[in-house]
Amino acid sequence: MIVVHAIWSRDLRLYLWGEDSSLPARARRRPGRPAATPKPRVHPFACSATGLEAALTRLGVPAPSDVVPEPSRGLTLTLPSRTNGPQPSPQLLRSVEDDYPAAPFDRLDVWEVPVLGVPAAAALDLALALPASPVASVVVGDSLRFGTEAAKLALELVAHGRLRPGLVRQGDQWAARWMAVTDDPHDAERVEMLHRSMPPAVRAQHPDDTPEAVTRAMVDALVDACARELLDGAIDARQDSAIDAGLEALTAEDPVVGGDRWQLAALAEQLDDWWRAGRRYAAQRMFRTCFRLAVPEEPQPGEDGAEPLLPAGEAGEQPPWRVEILL
Repeated sequence: MIVVHAIWSRDLRLYLWGEDSSLPARARRRPGRPAATPKPRVHPFACSATGLEAALTRLGVPAPSDVVPEPSRGLTLTLPSRTNGPQPSPQLLRSVEDDYPAAPFDRLDVWEVPVLGVPAAAALDLALALPASPVASVVVGDSLRFGTEAAKLALELVAHGRLRPGLVRQGDQWAARWMAVTDDPHDAERVEMLHRSMPPAVRAQHPDDTPEAVTRAMVDALVDACARELLDGAIDARQDSAIDAGLEALTAEDPVVGGDRWQLAALAEQLDDWWRAGRRYAAQRMFRTCFRLAVPEEPQPGEDGAEPLLPAGEAGEQPPWRVEILL
């Protein structure tokens, strides 16, 4: 049996790893005295990258072409452990070993696991393709199911137009990103439910990150990937200004914005000011946009010089109505 888990990383990628019940439950002991600062150990029953790909195939979710095994040692995860091994997930079924000590899992240790790195766009497709019913010998872990719920929320936000553009720092460069807008009470409640129900395994690479921060980063990245795919090639700016470069980067595969860094910094500040002003106006209800349909005014019989506000059409046709855009 293989249990497939997911980790959300700070590099905006979903990393898949798995537990294999056919592998030993205990890790090898290191010779000598325990180190003051223990180094990461190889996870004894972590599934190989090849085994993960085979598990995805059995789930009916073939690994996308841009999903590649991470090099060499994979990732280091902080997991509940005891002296001779990490704690298995509840879904992992294995035969009982009589000589297995019943010591409690009372510590957090760092373990190395092979992983498959999945970019946000591919993670969206993968999460939505997972089967709802069980599959023989492969179990979808709670952390991966959590990714499915985040993907569903991201799709709904994009479908309702609840997203906004922004410029964010990416190293020493600027990147154009779409970000989720969750001001609606229903959306805010769903985001809160997500971070409250987040399995700890989702944060196993960086356990100090808060569930709120991880949930926000995950939903934003999935919203960005979805919007970018829908708008692929929709904008072909001349890049005469920072605004042109930013608009084109919002639809390009590479979000990095070219141009003068000082101009981009100023544009990022303007975008943030615009967004804060919009939220302030919405909170204070200073104004709202609306449409008004105006009925054509007809001259009353006997009124001297009475004329309709809008000209009538051909003989026998009714005069047109007028749509007014108002604040």
